[in-house]
Amino acid sequence: MKINFPQALAVLILIAVLPLPYGYYLLLRPVVCLGLIYLLIRDWKQLSQNTKAITIVIAVLFNPFAAVFLSKLVWVPIDLACSYFLFKKYKKEDWS
Repeated sequence: MKINFPQALAVLILIAVLPLPYGYYLLLRPVVCLGLIYLLIRDWKQLSQNTKAITIVIAVLFNPFAAVFLSKLVWVPIDLACSYFLFKKYKKEDWS
């Protein structure tokens, strides 16, 4: 099974649901934020307005420069929703 870039980001976010060392979450923020910015720039014309807006919100949530600090209890549903969004909206046949 071939995993595309948005799916790889979704898996990284999904792994964040597990109890991991703080360093993983520090590394996750710039990877996800920059990855989503890359996807937005690369495929801006192909994305719907809703997909653009949700992707921007997720990028802001994972922004490492002005970090959003929330408890693990709050981050778990956010991580699950973000992973679901990336798996569903960025379909394999549309992205590489």
